[in-house]
Amino acid sequence: MKKQYWLMSAIVVLLIISGVGLYLCLPPSEDEFPHPLNGTFRQFHGAAAYLALIGLGYMLGDHIAKKWRYWRRHLDGVMHLVLWLLLSITGLLLYYPIMALDAIAMGTVHWYLGVTLLLVYPAHASQLQLKRWWRKSRTGRASSAP
Repeated sequence: MKKQYWLMSAIVVLLIISGVGLYLCLPPSEDEFPHPLNGTFRQFHGAAAYLALIGLGYMLGDHIAKKWRYWRRHLDGVMHLVLWLLLSITGLLLYYPIMALDAIAMGTVHWYLGVTLLLVYPAHASQLQLKRWWRKSRTGRASSAP
């Protein structure tokens, strides 16, 4: 795997760690104070999201443009892009809420979108390695037959 893909994966891991930390630091009710580390996790998550969006912009110009031309893996790739777009929009709406939307509901939507990305990202990243392994195992069995 290329160096920039490993870097993007590391940034996504930082996003996951800080997102789970934010979730665990939520106050049990609206009347109680948040955990003292809530602000630290929020800053860490914001910085990691900023880096992830820069990485996504790089991927748009390099990785996605090349794959789009060859018409490969569009379903999971488009789903991946839509998840990133929705996560960006809901993340911004958490900071700049629209009066008609409830901030708590937006946080829940953002959380579930992040968990969905957590499930989709490894599948998308490892799909090529699984395909190579499958081809290698099939050719290995075919050549060993009498």
